[in-house]
Amino acid sequence: MKLRKLVVLVAGFAVATALGGCSLLGLTDHRDPDGHITASTNVNPFALRVGDCLITVNLDSNVATLPVVPCSDAHNAEVFHMFDLPDGAFDEPAIRDAADTVCYQVVEEYVGPRYYAVSSGGLKVFFFIPSAASWDNGDRSVSCLAATVSDETELTSSIRGQGA
Repeated sequence: MKLRKLVVLVAGFAVATALGGCSLLGLTDHRDPDGHITASTNVNPFALRVGDCLITVNLDSNVATLPVVPCSDAHNAEVFHMFDLPDGAFDEPAIRDAADTVCYQVVEEYVGPRYYAVSSGGLKVFFFIPSAASWDNGDRSVSCLAATVSDETELTSSIRGQGA
């Protein structure tokens, strides 16, 4: 089983939660030709794409899949950027620092400069990073997400451009 870490950053405080994944669970049946989610389903964290909307409420360390939904359905988070880390030795603090830097640099490009004001309580930035086990299997991918601070599923559209 591959593991990924979910890191939430709120007011400079990082919390890591291990996530596991075993299969892609047929997600291709729930995407339109442009790659948008067309029906609610569960997905392995490795199958996320920029623009995917999901529900991250009540995630715990035993999560092997994430609930993704069409962005028109109620949700609280959206993937806004993905990037790969360079090869090298696994260094979790350095990986967190790189993810923190990149995710915060690009959130404004995706959402807009007022990204923090998109929902009633604002948005927080968090990310999925490789775990030591997934790093050993070649995982170098970081997924940047923005979610409602309250974790309420109050969003019913994409956050792309909503903070302009």
